Amino acid sequence: MLLNVKIALTKKLKSNPTTDDLEKLNEQLYIVNIALTRLWQEMGSYELAQDLLLSMTNKDRDDSEEILCSTSGDLDTDLALARLWRLMGKNELAERLLLNMSGKRPNASEEELCQPWGHHAVDLIRALLWKKIGKFKLAERLLLNMSNKTPINMRRYFARPAGIMKLIWPWCGTGSWWANISWLKDCCLT
Repeated sequence: MLLNVKIALTKKLKSNPTTDDLEKLNEQLYIVNIALTRLWQEMGSYELAQDLLLSMTNKDRDDSEEILCSTSGDLDTDLALARLWRLMGKNELAERLLLNMSGKRPNASEEELCQPWGHHAVDLIRALLWKKIGKFKLAERLLLNMSNKTPINMRRYFARPAGIMKLIWPWCGTGSWWANISWLKDCCLT
């Protein structure tokens, strides 16, 4: 069905290219493309989803890593691509894209890497990726920095939840790396 909508929108774009209609149709086509990539992602058709996202950013899968990981200027498309690469196990590409999106260099100091960019979706996806690939300390520091908390006297400090922490703790769950930080779990989840 989404493919039929995409085909119809594309035909309409080609047949009647007035300025107002063109902007509306491009916006609709963009939404359909993002939805289609998410659908293919859920179906396990990662290669199709990747090809569509790369074409939306004027890239090709044969491009160099530097080109693939450069930002396109469209936050939603870049985030979708980073999420997809994380699911595909292309963690290095996902991490590099997320770092480029937040203006960080992969070889930067730990302190610089763990400074939040200010766009919570990018910062949270970066923390989740670091968690997945075993960079627990980086993930923890980034989340602490996002919530304006410091590791000093954490039990007392964590007793007052910050806005972003209210969003993060429901995702923690038992059995994850969060459960290994018992003092954190005890003071924040009770």
